[in-house]
Amino acid sequence: MKKMASFVEKLSNLEKLVETSADLSEPFKYFMDHIGLDPKFMSESSRTKNNMVRKIIQEALKRYFDLTFNATQCMIMEYKELKTFHHGTCLISGRHLVFFHFTKINTGIIAMSDLRTGMNHFFRFRAIIANGVMTFHPGDPSVRH
Repeated sequence: MKKMASFVEKLSNLEKLVETSADLSEPFKYFMDHIGLDPKFMSESSRTKNNMVRKIIQEALKRYFDLTFNATQCMIMEYKELKTFHHGTCLISGRHLVFFHFTKINTGIIAMSDLRTGMNHFFRFRAIIANGVMTFHPGDPSVRH
C-alpha cells in the first residue's frame, strides 16, 4: 500500500509551484486537488493575525490592481505544522480573492475573480519588509487572465 504524502510534503510541492510556475493557475489547481478540500488540512490550520502577511497582501493589491481596502477583511490562515505557509480569502468590491504566501521564500500568488464579469486574474509577488519598509522585487507581478 502506497504511503500518502503528508501535508508538509504537499506544501513543499506547492511552494515550488508558487515560485516557478509559468501558468499561475497551476498552484491553485494543485492546492485544490491535493490539499485544500481535505477537511483535515483546514482543521490543522488556524486563523492568524500575521501583520506582515496582511501588509504584503494589502500593498500588493494597491500596487497592482489599485484596490484599497482594510486588510482586516481578509481571513488569513496559518498551517500549524508549517508556520511559514499562509493562505486566505477576502471579498473586496465584488471580487473574490484567494492567496498563498510562503514567508521562507518571500513569495506568494493571488487569484482574484471578478464576480460581475467572471474574469480571473492571477499574479505572483515577491515582497520583503525590512526596517518597516516594504520592497517588491522587480519584474513582478506575473499576471495571467
